[in-house]
Amino acid sequence: MATLLHLAVLLFTLGTTVSAPQQEIPQSVIDEIFLSNNDYTDGDQFIPPSESTFDSFDWRLCQILHKRDAGNLIVSPISLKLMLAMVYEGADNQAAEELRTALGLSEDRLASRDKYFNILQSLERKEPNLVLEVASKMFLRNDLTPRSVYKKILQYIYSADLEQLDFSKSTQAVRTINSWVRKATHGHIESMLDDDVVSPNTMALLLNAIYFKGLWRYPFNPNSTMPGTFQVSPTTNVSAEFMMLAQYLYFSESVELDSKIIRLPYKGNKYSMFIVLPNKADGLNHLLEKVTPSLLRQQMFLMEEVEANLVLPKFKFEFTTELGDVLQEMGIREIFSPSTTNLGGIVRGKSVYVSKVLQKAALEVNEEGTEAYVTTGIVIDHRIGGESVNFYAKHPFMFFIQDEKNGTVIFVGKLVDPTNSDTPLTNSNPQNTSSKMENNSSGENKIQQDEKM
Repeated sequence: MATLLHLAVLLFTLGTTVSAPQQEIPQSVIDEIFLSNNDYTDGDQFIPPSESTFDSFDWRLCQILHKRDAGNLIVSPISLKLMLAMVYEGADNQAAEELRTALGLSEDRLASRDKYFNILQSLERKEPNLVLEVASKMFLRNDLTPRSVYKKILQYIYSADLEQLDFSKSTQAVRTINSWVRKATHGHIESMLDDDVVSPNTMALLLNAIYFKGLWRYPFNPNSTMPGTFQVSPTTNVSAEFMMLAQYLYFSESVELDSKIIRLPYKGNKYSMFIVLPNKADGLNHLLEKVTPSLLRQQMFLMEEVEANLVLPKFKFEFTTELGDVLQEMGIREIFSPSTTNLGGIVRGKSVYVSKVLQKAALEVNEEGTEAYVTTGIVIDHRIGGESVNFYAKHPFMFFIQDEKNGTVIFVGKLVDPTNSDTPLTNSNPQNTSSKMENNSSGENKIQQDEKM
């Protein structure tokens, strides 16, 4: 990922009885010490994040989607949670209780806002050579008035903009929305909505987009990449391009998960990708059935730095899913009920219910960062390692990308077939989530809003 530069300056005032001439420090030395962006340390020191109340939602989401889709999968739990948290701000009674339980929120709304505000602050912190952008927006029908408090909460807590549109002109409205999505994902998601998704009954859409691009701390040498066989299933093999890396990396092996886990840090000491590889070629189902936040956290604390021989396929794919049924299976049901839900805290004079939640995500993993390859070799000299470990990811595995400062899972997914790419991508991890709100006279399965009688 990017270089993370943290400067801590301590000023001490010392009382002395003997004065000595001061030596002036050359400006070049000051610049070298305090302004250098070099990402070098005596070692890659990994300290797992403390326990997070957000974990259970992330892994439950992944498990349910795995059961529903046999192929490649990627979702952004934090993007979905941010959007649901914005819905929660307008919810009351049963709807609010279900959202609190599923998201692990406090009954104190101020505490919940503070938690998400801090997460966003961490994600939005700008760093050299790192691109991680979070964008949220509410598109509101032009004849409606949002509650002033709700508008301020979106603006100041969730950094979400609000724009009013004429949804009766569906083609123009969709063009405007897709233009925002395209800009927020740096052009990698060209279109989120079709023209028939928006109608005159549409009252509002909530969208959240996350764009992520990082450089490996230990880049793969592209000259070492070569073709090999990836076992998709016991009866199916495909030819894929495999990257190779010999490096000291954090590693552990879990008896409970019957899997190996390896950590691939990005530049900057803030984000890492974790690969969880079943020991058996057909072990992905067992892994995703058994994985829990506590097991993963335990394995993180058991990780040790070892000399690893890593073989990892290059892959890129796009994944689109409708999450309404998934959320209901996770216990969030009331917001989808047009007759009983209470989301009246969003728009004046309207009763809101959710009927469609879409997420479109994309990921590419390659040798990116090769241009900085020579700057990373110095860390090997002072490592303490035992026997080398072979980590050959040549059959389906699970992965996740985590903010190691606060435990936030940015992306989680599984790779079943590295050759299955729905849409060509270029060196990016974009993602977009949207919710739609409409008048309940529409029978379509979207986020809708009803006009109060």
